[in-house]
Amino acid sequence: MQVQAATVRNEGKIVSGIQDDKRIAGKQLKITAERLDNQGELNASGHLAVQANAVQNTGKIAANSAKLEAKQQVKNSGQIVTAQTLTVTTKQLDNSGTLHTESDLRVVAESVDNSGKIVAAEELNIAASDLNNSGEMLIDGHLHLHVDGDLNNTGLIAAKGDADIRAATLTQDGGQILSGQDIQLRISDVLHNLGIISASRHAHITAHALNNHGTLG
Repeated sequence: MQVQAATVRNEGKIVSGIQDDKRIAGKQLKITAERLDNQGELNASGHLAVQANAVQNTGKIAANSAKLEAKQQVKNSGQIVTAQTLTVTTKQLDNSGTLHTESDLRVVAESVDNSGKIVAAEELNIAASDLNNSGEMLIDGHLHLHVDGDLNNTGLIAAKGDADIRAATLTQDGGQILSGQDIQLRISDVLHNLGIISASRHAHITAHALNNHGTLG
């Protein structure tokens, strides 16, 4: 199924071309629009591809795998759930809801603001210019977090596997960064830690300057 429009606003249901009042569903679903505003349910048993200037989701987006590309913003206060890889590429990702995949989750953005939940059953890869986390990032596998500028964490970042984190600055104000295996933390400027940075095996931390009033280890 392909949907093309200047604006797609979903409060209802489209199943293989049959309309009802709850969902948009199809095996493969491709949406191309200036703006996608989902208040209902988008459901693809196969791959979901979205290309838009802006995506706002207050409902539920579910697919086997999904790729969301938005030139300006992806704003999620609902649920985005996949069984396979979930990829989000945008200028600004604002997540106060849930991003959940049973596989890998990949995010490429200039700005990431997470006050909700980001959950990956395998790997989480985030590449951003700046990242603010006041919510939860929960990873069953490995974490790769590369931030060109400021990384601010007041929430929880927890990986059962290795955690590879790079940033210009890292500020932990009561936040927690936890690894079930090793942590590789590379900060090119200043690391301010008023929280917990802990690895079950080894923690390798490098920074230009370190201000620690919390727990490292």
